[in-house]
Amino acid sequence: RHRGQRAQAEEAAREYIRKEPQNWYSHSTLGFFYGNTGQPAKAIAPFEEAVRLKPDHLPNLWNLVGSCDAAGEREKCGHWALVALPYFERHLKLHPDDEVRRVEDALLLLWSGRTDEAHAAAMKLTNLKDGSSLYNTACLFGKLGDRPEALRTFCKAIEEGFRDIRHLKQFLTDEKEGILSRQG
Repeated sequence: RHRGQRAQAEEAAREYIRKEPQNWYSHSTLGFFYGNTGQPAKAIAPFEEAVRLKPDHLPNLWNLVGSCDAAGEREKCGHWALVALPYFERHLKLHPDDEVRRVEDALLLLWSGRTDEAHAAAMKLTNLKDGSSLYNTACLFGKLGDRPEALRTFCKAIEEGFRDIRHLKQFLTDEKEGILSRQG
């Protein structure tokens, strides 16, 4: 994939599944390929199979929910977010300082329709120290429609070292995801 040989990369992932159909990682590999080549709708089925084979694997759950969201599959996104939440909550009880999973948990609350809880969880994340986690929290505020908090948290992300220019521009300008481009 990194060499631009997408067809060969996809075939290699499919061959992995043919050789090891009961290995969750083989299905996850194909889902990851689709997710990273801008094909989120195609990523859903492989991630669903990976989750069926290993239901407590947080990255597979997260990638499945994210693929459903990116593909515009709202009903599936909500369903899988509800499935994932107990696993993420259990993880956070054991690892309360895991900033990445705390942000993901708040997004799962949003995707499962629990917007008030998602906003309350996001408010608890505004003092994080990791720029990437703060950036993702800013995006969460944007999805929740809290533009002032989204911008405040976005600035904190930059102060804490977030420097991914593509994502910074996207946050500010993208019509689908952008905060400043929205009316209101």
